[in-house]
Amino acid sequence: MQQYAISGDWEREGSSKRWLEWSEGETDEITGWFEVKGRRMRMFSSDAAGRPDTRIASGRVEQLKLLRSLDDGFWGTNPTLIGASDASPDVVDVWGNGINKLATLTVTNEQLYNSLFGV
Repeated sequence: MQQYAISGDWEREGSSKRWLEWSEGETDEITGWFEVKGRRMRMFSSDAAGRPDTRIASGRVEQLKLLRSLDDGFWGTNPTLIGASDASPDVVDVWGNGINKLATLTVTNEQLYNSLFGV
């Protein structure tokens, strides 16, 4: 099984705490969005205008109080190529303060995820 390391940065969009924009790599261009509703977090791609588009991953926030207190953070993943005998799903980890894992999201649209990140 092969693994690829991918990471990016996220920050709050305006005063809203519901949507967090993210970019992949060292670019300022908005690649996608995290949507936070209560403890649920979903990861979306971005359309050409920079708005949320297609859902890529979803899961639950493990440290909601910490997430609410942060203006920015990091996300990263080690997606794996799933073989016929490997039933474990690809995941995306969301981090705050560089050391606190806030959430683990399961990739729900593997084809789009792979096309966005060249996996």
